[in-house]
Amino acid sequence: MESFLQSPAADGFFLCAEWEPHERSIVQWPGRAEIWGEHLPQVQAAYAGLVRAVAEFEPVLVMVRPEDEAAARFACGRGGAIEFLSVPQEIGRARDTAPLFVIDGQGGVAGVDWHYDGLDGRYLNTGDEAKAAARLLETLGLKRYQGPLVLEGGAVAADGSGTLVTTEDVLLHSGRNRECTQQEIEEALALFCGARRIIWLGGGMTGDEGGGHVDQVAAFAGAGRVVVSTCGEEKPFQAETLKDARAELALARDARGRTLEIVDLPLPDRHMEDAGGRPVHLSYTGFYPVNGGVIVPSFGDARDAYACGVLGELFPNRKIVNVPVEALALAGRSLHSVITGQPAALPLP
Repeated sequence: MESFLQSPAADGFFLCAEWEPHERSIVQWPGRAEIWGEHLPQVQAAYAGLVRAVAEFEPVLVMVRPEDEAAARFACGRGGAIEFLSVPQEIGRARDTAPLFVIDGQGGVAGVDWHYDGLDGRYLNTGDEAKAAARLLETLGLKRYQGPLVLEGGAVAADGSGTLVTTEDVLLHSGRNRECTQQEIEEALALFCGARRIIWLGGGMTGDEGGGHVDQVAAFAGAGRVVVSTCGEEKPFQAETLKDARAELALARDARGRTLEIVDLPLPDRHMEDAGGRPVHLSYTGFYPVNGGVIVPSFGDARDAYACGVLGELFPNRKIVNVPVEALALAGRSLHSVITGQPAALPLP
């Protein structure tokens, strides 16, 4: 009972859809060479390009280590829509270390600060990342709820009407919440995200640094509509997972009882490998809606234009903007993993 009384759901808050109006976007600047290695200059250029692209539509808050702030300001430019917040942080995954923002539909915005374990132990010494959400909420002056699970923002996708999509790989089968049952996890998602229907997919993309985040497999693109990554047998390391995910979504119903409209979005043809020779995951479902636009990852691939065309039809009143992300992909990041949105404090119509 105590967890319910202290939950967002008890106060009328829920996880909104990503395409709803933003107050700002939030990015964490990459700085440590120990993490990024020889890719650091290219990665910083990719982050700066993303920041500048988003700032054409809405304010961007860049969280940056004090020692990197001057370089970040120079790279991102002096646009009035770009702000900088000097805080300790290292891995540059704002989607996973910033709060999961919730709204109440009456103009209220708050944040859920989930436990953070360095992507199931992938990163060590993550004390600063674990404190990032609380620091940000304090700076923004927003109410903070303490989520009971280890959960990153890339692990869930929401339609803003009570439907949540996630993967078993991340929330059930990893080390993140090994002491929780599926029922306990679902109860936590109901209390802290306002979920009334949870659609479980099996796994995420092979090579995903997040360990199987859903955002590279599927994304909502409107009420009752979900975009799904697809590929043929030319990518056998992804094909089975994506085929199973599509089948699960085709059978599912959302929180309103509707079957979902499935929109296929093929993976890029391009094959990329990291420094160890492992295939790098590339996906267009990690697009990012902004106020009046949609930011779409570009891989220098023939299918970049096709992806923009599909998303242009799904968001006909928004400008579609390609942002190159090959450097992010080689460093284990997706566009969606490095940025997140703070909803605007507006009542729903």
